[in-house]
Amino acid sequence: MKVNDLFFELSNEDRYKLFRKINKKPLRHSDLKNILKIPGPEVSRHIKRLLKLKLIHKKLDQKFYPTNYGSFINENLDLFESGTKYINFINTHHIDAIPKELKKDLGLIKKSEFSNQTMFNIEHWSEIIKNAKDFIWAITDQFQASIIPIIQQKLSSQKLEIKSILGSDLLNKLVTTEDWEKKVKGKKPDVFQELFETIGLPENIRKLDLLKLSLTITESSIILFLTDDKGIDYSECIYSSSNKDFIRWGKKLFNYYWEKAEKIESDELLPK
Repeated sequence: MKVNDLFFELSNEDRYKLFRKINKKPLRHSDLKNILKIPGPEVSRHIKRLLKLKLIHKKLDQKFYPTNYGSFINENLDLFESGTKYINFINTHHIDAIPKELKKDLGLIKKSEFSNQTMFNIEHWSEIIKNAKDFIWAITDQFQASIIPIIQQKLSSQKLEIKSILGSDLLNKLVTTEDWEKKVKGKKPDVFQELFETIGLPENIRKLDLLKLSLTITESSIILFLTDDKGIDYSECIYSSSNKDFIRWGKKLFNYYWEKAEKIESDELLPK
């Protein structure tokens, strides 16, 4: 069998649905007829063609099950469905920010949401941080002043793990602001480092010269921005507050960049 034969057979919408349903749970002929609401002879025709492709097989309980090959194909169909759902987003952004080993799991974003409203994106970003209870992991090149009080309050009232990867340009911007300079002026690096160790920042913040994406993850939410030709595009994002698989995928993506990022030395946090 050739690949084009597989695509041809699955191009039929009812046959595609039937195949996907069988991969969710074993079903009898009558079950498929009732679920898909198509005539029995049509169900039989679709089953016959899927059997011929060795995508499904029938057991003694009269139910149809996916074969090992069928399960393999089904697992990869999520990737195609995600690509179709977010085709414009994918075509207008640099998908190479996602490493190859994680790109194959992009099918997980299928059950997530898309937004192209900048104000909503920024507000939702803040809400994700505001609602965090256990941890906040973030990759960013932006400094949102409104988020800082939220984080400070959380750190003072609850045990919250914070890990962040900052763009080097953002770090330079932070340590040259007048307010920052007033806070640390005259302090020795070791004293300043001790101050940050109290809230765990030396171990939990790293830097990267070039950020290819922005990502924020908590125990219950994720929001992802990719770059276009101008830089990280905050006008469009993929987000979810219910897709646990997508959140786990996001943690793997964060850890991939965490390993590439550099630790920030205490003297780098002194005003320039």
